[in-house]
Amino acid sequence: MEPFPSDPTPASDPPAGAPPVLPYRAPEKNEARWRMPLPAQLIFGILFFFGSVALVGVTAVGAGPLALVVFVGLILMAAYVHREWKWSAFTMGIFLSIGASILFVGICAVVNMR
Repeated sequence: MEPFPSDPTPASDPPAGAPPVLPYRAPEKNEARWRMPLPAQLIFGILFFFGSVALVGVTAVGAGPLALVVFVGLILMAAYVHREWKWSAFTMGIFLSIGASILFVGICAVVNMR
């Protein structure tokens, strides 16, 4: 093993003068389609989730394996709304609904066990 050098190279000083001006731009405004406010996007996400659960359930009872095709189509529709319409809270509403549904089922299971 070689020992560390005792005389490190001196750090170079920055050049004298005015600092360079960087070409900053203002960030693009993330404007949702139809100027939809975030609470409304959240509510639409929640309604979309429960409507999707109902639609996939009815399709599973009526058409069986076709429910998988409907499920994938609904996922693609939610991704489209999130990406193209720039409704960020729409997806948040879907995930909050999933979490609330899991919590509700867990509470019901605990209550039924007593």
